[in-house]
Amino acid sequence: MQYSKKYIHFINGRYVNEGIRITAGIVLPSFFFSYLNMLPIGFVVSLGALCVSVADTPGAVKQRFNGMFACCLLVTAISVLVSYAAVSVPVLASLITLSGFFFSMLTVYGNRSSAVGMAAMIVMVLSLQTMLYGEEIWHNAGYILAGGSWYILYSLLLYRLRPYKFIQQVLGDYIFDVAAYLRLRGDLYALQPDYEKINSQLLQQQISIEAQQNVLGDLLLNTRAIVKESTHIGRVLVKISLEVADLYESVMTTYQQYSLMHEHFDKTGILQSYQKIIYQLSAEMQEISLAIKSGFSSAPKNDTRELVVNNRKLFERLRQDYMKDENVENFVSLGRIQGNLEAIAEKVNQMHLFTSYEVTFKNEKKVSPVFGGVPATQDLRPSLLISNLHFGSNIFRHSIRVALALLVGYI
Repeated sequence: MQYSKKYIHFINGRYVNEGIRITAGIVLPSFFFSYLNMLPIGFVVSLGALCVSVADTPGAVKQRFNGMFACCLLVTAISVLVSYAAVSVPVLASLITLSGFFFSMLTVYGNRSSAVGMAAMIVMVLSLQTMLYGEEIWHNAGYILAGGSWYILYSLLLYRLRPYKFIQQVLGDYIFDVAAYLRLRGDLYALQPDYEKINSQLLQQQISIEAQQNVLGDLLLNTRAIVKESTHIGRVLVKISLEVADLYESVMTTYQQYSLMHEHFDKTGILQSYQKIIYQLSAEMQEISLAIKSGFSSAPKNDTRELVVNNRKLFERLRQDYMKDENVENFVSLGRIQGNLEAIAEKVNQMHLFTSYEVTFKNEKKVSPVFGGVPATQDLRPSLLISNLHFGSNIFRHSIRVALALLVGYI
């Protein structure tokens, strides 16, 4: 991939966007209060925004709001408790130990809850730096609450202004990862491929794609449930997601005896032609990824279509000239590869059309089973935490270590 395209892919990615958005939400209160010559207050307000931003992890807007709201209340409460407990060393030591253990145990409820616990520990530690008394405790808590409330409103406002932007960025990353997976599969058709290395890379790429699928499925299912009406942009994004999911599933579940294929067809050059087509299709999917993330449309390339058509002719010639009773199965496998590439090329052409958002749908396709396993609500039952209170639980052992580390650090 060209360096310019890598740069565009990075700039339009969700990580840069999230970094700028979160940074702005944190520092704006400090700038505002600095203008009013109240910079110390601005720092405390920004601290509240910082803690709530930790809980602003990717997901449906309802889950994001619940996580940020809970985080806002929790960090405010912990700042008050620490200030009052600071008058007694044993009480404060007990609070630090128990809080460190409890907040670490929140990991059992997932990444968002873990982030809430992390934010609470940040406030707890920073609250120990300056001793507050009387009304100062509540003033400080009020500033933290104001900062957290500001960030919640700020984050939700940006979402309302561009409700599909984050989904487009996640979808673009998903397509980009699938394109990389497709290119790795193309390496299997090269002369003398390193099967062990390629299979290891394929496995790593599958893990990355699965993570993208989980985030994307959560966003698509919950956004459609919240918005209620099925907007055209939303339907197009769902359609693209389904096409990519079907393409990825078809590629992942297709397997050939590649060593046997190389033994019989390396001299014909058709396997290297397949590799070239796969690389071309992967490059086109990268173009689609960039188009979705940047908001521009992409167009199919005639070169790819010509490669597929010419390779079909090459396959037919080989079948007429070289197919015998003893190698029929090999040609059947070769024909399957050709058919799969033609189907993938057709899907890629369809995705190019979808990037313009000018397509119409007669019947909307149901959500793919790939995205159907994502729960709409998070399991927050207390029994889930209680069931992990034993030394066989990794989270429990980690929580013990965190609590002891905080206690030793305080002492």
